Amino acid sequence: MHLGNAFAGLGAWLGARSGGPNSRFLLRIEDIDRPRTVPDADRWIVEDLAWLGLDWDGEPVYQSERLGVYEQVLEALGCEQLEGRDGQPSEWLTYPCYCTRAQLRAASAPQGSDGFVIYPGTCRRRAAVLRSSQKSASVKSESSRFIPREGRNPAVRLAMPREDDPRARVDFCELLSSESSWNLAEDVGDIVLRRSDGLFAYQLAVVVDDYVEGVNQVVRGRDLLRSTAAQVWLRQWVARVMDGELSEVASQAENSPSPLTPEYAHLPLLLSDTTHERLAKRDHSLELATLRAQGVAPERVVGYLAYLMGLLSAPDPCTPRELLAAFSWEKIRASGLADRQTNPSILTQ
Repeated sequence: MHLGNAFAGLGAWLGARSGGPNSRFLLRIEDIDRPRTVPDADRWIVEDLAWLGLDWDGEPVYQSERLGVYEQVLEALGCEQLEGRDGQPSEWLTYPCYCTRAQLRAASAPQGSDGFVIYPGTCRRRAAVLRSSQKSASVKSESSRFIPREGRNPAVRLAMPREDDPRARVDFCELLSSESSWNLAEDVGDIVLRRSDGLFAYQLAVVVDDYVEGVNQVVRGRDLLRSTAAQVWLRQWVARVMDGELSEVASQAENSPSPLTPEYAHLPLLLSDTTHERLAKRDHSLELATLRAQGVAPERVVGYLAYLMGLLSAPDPCTPRELLAAFSWEKIRASGLADRQTNPSILTQ
């Protein structure tokens, strides 16, 4: 973990621990991208959190152990259909996408500073034509539509409402940012739920797990605001299938009831002192393991993060529990939502 990860982790921990005696702080290891998973990364995350003093409730959940659940949800979603203006099913909720990365790069440009690429709808139009020609409204099989073509397996995309559909406008409870209303067609586009290589996408996995685990507050960086809009739409459908045909799967988790829409807090990003870009894995000098090896005390890191968050007027050392008395989302919002420039010398002086 680097300081940016710890910044979001501290915010999430404070949000949970300030919520009363029944609030829980959950740890989830999001390791579904197996080719990019670093051995022992989960152990390092656990050690970093414990070193900072951020405890959690229950056992960590590993997404790599929940692939069967994601498969069931994806198949159930594949049987759902979007309604048209006349209230009748007009197209499938999910559809196959055969576009390559090169084709996507050529057809779409990243939107905004988050690098989000809005899909142009190429394969959705093709799926609509195929549906019309084959009159496939009665087909209730996800797998029958997702067949290889020219030796390439398709990705699975989630259809968003059309621009003129009232459902295209989504709003969510945002504790910090003013950006809490989005048009799914214009601002987000059809997202991938499963990649062409068979790996489940982050969007599907986190929405399913959030719903099953009863998550009612999500704290993360502002670079995921656009993803939140997509997840609000997806969560409605996940709730529908999990409360319906997959109710037995959902009931296996002993968690609090899941709200249809959680509340969200999108924190400012921390910027590198050298590149002035948001912190990433390349910023080894700001990794917690590096700071720990340099003899930096965890209280100094926590105090510095709280200072950047706007909870302290100076980067004085403290523990997470000592911050609870000073914590409020209003105080963070009042400190401004601009990204924070880091200064490692404060930690090592």
